[in-house]
Amino acid sequence: MSMDKIKYFVSLDENGLVENYFTVNYSHSIMECSPNHAGEVLSVQNNDVTCNGPQIGYTYDSTLNAFIPPKPDETFILNTETFDWVPDPNVIYYHMDNIPHKWDPETQSWYIYEEPLAE
Repeated sequence: MSMDKIKYFVSLDENGLVENYFTVNYSHSIMECSPNHAGEVLSVQNNDVTCNGPQIGYTYDSTLNAFIPPKPDETFILNTETFDWVPDPNVIYYHMDNIPHKWDPETQSWYIYEEPLAE
């Protein structure tokens, strides 16, 4: 029994940045991510493990075979399993409340960071 698939047709600029895309739903059993050449249309199916859906402004990374969203902050780290940027757990971040926070990768949540007292 075949399942519905989504195929993306993506227009990339010379840097691999997604300029435009459209999707086609169909039933098919082949899984693929086709490599691209700059400025050409890239044909991608989202049922390949490393294919995440394109969005305008994302960059196609041919090494990871995935669309990478813009980096929200220079300190963020790319999670190569989900292709999302995550905060660096070693960096102290200050949110709008100006209270120091750190990211806990195990719970995938922020916590208030209290600096250790000097001895």
